[in-house]
Amino acid sequence: MFPPGPGHWDVHVAVTALGLSREARLGGVRGPKLKTAPQRHTLGAAGEATAHFTNDGHLAVLVESTVRPATLRSRLRRLFGNG
Repeated sequence: MFPPGPGHWDVHVAVTALGLSREARLGGVRGPKLKTAPQRHTLGAAGEATAHFTNDGHLAVLVESTVRPATLRSRLRRLFGNG
């Protein structure tokens, strides 16, 4: 599922080698040249995503939607017609 729905998402990496699998949060150890300031990216008409590091130093993504949910009236019209 991409992009993920609105919310705050922690980034994990999953690795499998020689039949052994591990999953861990991403970002605890990083190079000195890596930009750690929050970085905002647009997701087209769907919204924006901001990649940032948590207080613990792990990578997380905040996804904000600019699409408003349909009103109850419009959902009922879609279900039952305009009558």
